[in-house]
Formats: sequence, C-alpha cells, structure tokens
Amino acid sequence: EKILEKEKTVTIRKGIRDFKIGELVYIASGDRIYCDAVVLKVKHIKVSELKEEDIVKAGFTSKDELLKTLRKYYGSIKPDDDITVINFKLLKNW
Repeated sequence: EKILEKEKTVTIRKGIRDFKIGELVYIASGDRIYCDAVVLKVKHIKVSELKEEDIVKAGFTSKDELLKTLRKYYGSIKPDDDITVINFKLLKNW
C-alpha cells in the first residue's frame, strides 16, 4: 500500500543483493504482482550504517521498527550484518 501511494521508495534486504541501476523489477507480495518499478540506486552497507533517511523512505518510523520487520523475514539481524538498500521509482500499477 505504501509503495502504491509512493510513500515507500526504498526496500532493504539482508545480504549483498545484485540489483543493477536501471533494472526493471516487479513489486510483489506472495504470488501477486502489484507494480513495475525501476532501480535508481543500490548500496551495500552494514546494518549499523543505516541512515534515518533510508529507514523513512522504506516506510518505517524508526530503526527498531525496521529491524523488527526484517527479523520476521530473516531471523537474526546483527549490527555487522550486510544489507542492500535499493532505491526505486514506481512505473506502473497492475
């Protein structure tokens, strides 16, 4: 919902993910595709290096809220874990 309303323009994934600037991606949940997006920026950092701007653009109000959500998907999340921060632009809703 936040993506479709353009409130969320960043997604954060655990590990080093291989996304390319300009790559077309599909935003999906489960088996449903919601929209197309294009990757604008990719950075690989440690959890401890997360910036407030990325947290807000990912649709969260705090780092704690983000980490709680990431733990639901990935289990353990530690400050020295690698993460990939992906900035994207919504292109088309499905």
